[in-house]
Amino acid sequence: MAELLATFDTNPTAAWRQLAGNAWWAGAGSLAAESLLEPTALPHTERTAAMQAFRSLLIDLAELLRARGPTNPGLSSWLLAFRNWDASGV
Repeated sequence: MAELLATFDTNPTAAWRQLAGNAWWAGAGSLAAESLLEPTALPHTERTAAMQAFRSLLIDLAELLRARGPTNPGLSSWLLAFRNWDASGV
């Protein structure tokens, strides 16, 4: 993550491209897919709130990326899922 932040200082276009990349939004193994896993290091009582907060951040990032122009093909599906889960309190 520190490397990505540093890239914004030296090459913002590459940094935005990385944020929109497959590692973030494309299927199994992507950061978006990781939002499906409960953070087992947290006490059970904190897990749901942590997952909701993480997904909320991904919603914000996805909306920001969409506002910038064309996005990763997987982003729209994840954004829809995150919004649905958020609306239902999952």
